[in-house]
Amino acid sequence: MRRELLTFSVDPPFEVPEADPDVGRLLTRLLRDGGDVEAVFPGEAGDELAVVVALDDEAPVPDADAVLPRLRLRSRRVHPRAPRPVAVPAVPPLVEPDPTLVDPRPTRWHSVEIEPGGTAVVTYLRGIVHRLHSVEVSDSPGGVRISVLLGRDPSVPPGSPVLAVGIAERTRVRLPFAVS
Repeated sequence: MRRELLTFSVDPPFEVPEADPDVGRLLTRLLRDGGDVEAVFPGEAGDELAVVVALDDEAPVPDADAVLPRLRLRSRRVHPRAPRPVAVPAVPPLVEPDPTLVDPRPTRWHSVEIEPGGTAVVTYLRGIVHRLHSVEVSDSPGGVRISVLLGRDPSVPPGSPVLAVGIAERTRVRLPFAVS
């Protein structure tokens, strides 16, 4: 297994790389050809794209030029860091909300464990610059609705390139009813 940093020029530039169909096709091709896309970094002006990919030793780098004329492979080099094993806690840490985080947005939660006494523990995934901003709990005729909101660290400018990782965490919330 080898890791490479692939840099592509994009012409015409994209406006939102996550929604750009050519970027999606490139990533799909890398995955189909045996690669594991570890990170995607769009250039600020939308005219370049960097992709960190882990490839099997025999897997070729796809010829994006032939399939996606907007994306031209500009450079490729071995990525300097080798994958390292990461210690994952058996039980994710229990955290408190931080209302100072900016731009809160809802995210999916993974599980909810109801506890006696009217509380629940909610497990969710967050990213590197996004952390727990708040949890909204509402009671309705259809049941209880729990919404986890993640906010961005205000020291990180919007649109900054970051690794796409999932960090498991838990938080305890008060339910609108008591459970015995």
